Amino acid sequence: MTNELRKDPILDRWSLFAPQRNARPNDFVSGREPRACPFCEGNEGATPPERFALRAPGTAPDTPGWRARVVPNLYPAFTPRSDLVTREEGLLQVHHARGEHEVVIATPRHVLGLADLAEDEVRDYFRVVQARIRHHHREGAPYVLLMTNRGRAAGASLEHVHGQIAAMPMVPTRVAEEIEAAVRHAAGGNDDIFGRLLDTEREEGARIVAENDLVTAFVPFAARFAAEVWFVPRVPGGHFARADDALRDATASLLRRVLHAFDLVWDRPAYNFFLHDGAPGVPGTKHFRWHIELFGVFGAAMSFEAGTGCFINLTLPEQTAAALREAAAKLDEGYRTQ
Repeated sequence: MTNELRKDPILDRWSLFAPQRNARPNDFVSGREPRACPFCEGNEGATPPERFALRAPGTAPDTPGWRARVVPNLYPAFTPRSDLVTREEGLLQVHHARGEHEVVIATPRHVLGLADLAEDEVRDYFRVVQARIRHHHREGAPYVLLMTNRGRAAGASLEHVHGQIAAMPMVPTRVAEEIEAAVRHAAGGNDDIFGRLLDTEREEGARIVAENDLVTAFVPFAARFAAEVWFVPRVPGGHFARADDALRDATASLLRRVLHAFDLVWDRPAYNFFLHDGAPGVPGTKHFRWHIELFGVFGAAMSFEAGTGCFINLTLPEQTAAALREAAAKLDEGYRTQ
């Protein structure tokens, strides 16, 4: 069975069906015999051939000597096959889930989260991500998504820290809604709603977690989750692929710091973060600002959220931000001595 996208005939919302991903390995099954990690240095033969890597000079592809590495996902949600056609039967639409699905292995060392990496390793991770997004844009992908998770509850199947890049045939629903909202605000006179939001958060201060000269991390005013943080650049820009090195590195450094704070406050929780990037060819992207949305995962969604789409959050955003600020402050001395 091939992967496919089905469109909700009432809500115009897409669902992705990828049954092959049920065959993924799982490092989190109790009682499982230990096995060699396919993402560790020296086990390059356990992955498909690499597509991109940061390597020591003179080292060959698919051999040791790399700092970060990109390989095809063995259990892809999106595949490059072009021999399958769209089916439309009245209200019902089915599209082949055409695209690319890659794994970004963040380090040759067997560590479990980005906060466990050195700062230059996290910067390398985002350097590789940016390079792959640029590549897929050149190949004509309508949208490229970065998703990174840690822990079984967040959907990870392997412990070794990694992320996934999906070159998709459509813009994800939530990102499309954000772009459309930015366009509506622009039509109403708020040409840069993300900039205005950032100014409001910085002026009020109660939900700010941490910031540097180029990026601010804050808990959203209407946060969906108890542990939700957005990372928003202080300068306008709809495309992460166009971010300069300084902004890209500043984003990586701030994310690493906040992930350390997550670990202090919630004792190494499972988490997801997504890069919400602009969509090539979508005019409304000029009113959008790329950003990262991070949230901790503490359990399955409850029935109210599933039935209404409205999230029940048991913790006020100001409380979350205060706890993370306190944790980040405890880390400051350590960061100054690195």
